[in-house]
Amino acid sequence: MAGLTVHRRGRTYTLLRRLLLPVQGLVESLFGIDMSVVIVTAATVLLCGIGLLSIYVAEGGSTGDSSFTVHQGTYVIASLTTMVLVSMIDYRRWGLFAYPAFGVMLALLAVLLAAKVLNHPTALIHAKLGAWRWIDLGPFQLQPSEFAKITYIMALAWYLRFRTNYRTLAGLIWPLGLTLLPMFLILLEPDLGTTLLLLPVFFCMLLVAGAKRRHLLSLALICVAAAPVLYNTMHDYQRMRVLGAVLQSESMRAWLLEHPRALKVLKVSSVQVMQWQNGEGYQLDRSKVALATGGLLGIRDADADCMQYDFLPERHNDFIYAVIGHKWGLVGCSLVLVCYGMILLGGCHISAATNEPFGRLLAVGVVALLATQAAVNIGMAIGLLPVTGMTLPFVSYGGSSLLANGAIMGLLLSIGQRRPIMLAPEPFIFDRSSINS
Repeated sequence: MAGLTVHRRGRTYTLLRRLLLPVQGLVESLFGIDMSVVIVTAATVLLCGIGLLSIYVAEGGSTGDSSFTVHQGTYVIASLTTMVLVSMIDYRRWGLFAYPAFGVMLALLAVLLAAKVLNHPTALIHAKLGAWRWIDLGPFQLQPSEFAKITYIMALAWYLRFRTNYRTLAGLIWPLGLTLLPMFLILLEPDLGTTLLLLPVFFCMLLVAGAKRRHLLSLALICVAAAPVLYNTMHDYQRMRVLGAVLQSESMRAWLLEHPRALKVLKVSSVQVMQWQNGEGYQLDRSKVALATGGLLGIRDADADCMQYDFLPERHNDFIYAVIGHKWGLVGCSLVLVCYGMILLGGCHISAATNEPFGRLLAVGVVALLATQAAVNIGMAIGLLPVTGMTLPFVSYGGSSLLANGAIMGLLLSIGQRRPIMLAPEPFIFDRSSINS
């Protein structure tokens, strides 16, 4: 690739690499496995175990045939099996099917949208909790948007791997279109959380691929400018969720009630604000109470254990982090954060050590997706971000989510286990004269 310059590693990366070299050398010499692969695998398995135990606690220790724990155990086995099977195949072979797989997922999303628009429920497709997100396959509920995230990352990485046109502002049109199409289909389900999840992945992959920062900044400013338009098109319950980070403050609710003009601008009524704590803010309020009562090591008084009551709705799914905080306190919450930190650091090392363009971009997309999803779910549980209905990777209950995340981690491990030799300089490093603005 013309106009390549010498790439200099960051000082932090160099320091961490020197500190980990002895341990990495020992692991590789004994087992022939990259240290990053070991770290990522261990963190993933630990998160699955934490999730299974948390769901068992969340439903009061029930282990009947219809219990969430039994189903989750089956999903965990299927997820880890998927991870192993995907990792055994060279990730470059998966790239050959990136566009067809992406097309299939778009078609499934379009089918869900058509069923919603026509309001024609069938045995396979019907509304659930007001959303058209699932295809009923009997014992398994397929959620195409979960798998669309994987195929989107693969398709974008495959598109960017040898191109330089994204170095121009006009060249970002195709990657942006590749992103907006699934976002539009998922948004209409509606699924706002998954929709917004694709944007950080898009920016991270383009940044690593070498897109100019001023172009990405321009796109980011356009997204910010479009936020009010998106807000005005939301349903009332969605707007109340977005405002949850503000309305959880009693003083802010009082201020809004004293300023009717502000209520008009935000498109909410005084009744909605007054009833927020027992209405749209019910789950968030209970989540914060569960976290706060956990203390350092978790609740120890059986009579004060709110998991034995129907205290927190959807606690086995969207608010599983509150269950962890309530039962095992700050220590349990910190352990979960450490696990995600291990995946983040291990994934970044795999990406940095991969010279092959598709593998590097794919690893970046996987890490960005998992890190963003975990941050959004945890931020939602503690009240820093709106309640979006997003699962906590490998911890929350859900078959489609676990299988999709297992496949994603399998791709990351496949990249970490392979170091293809490139008979060319390192990709994505440009000088100023290589591409015109």
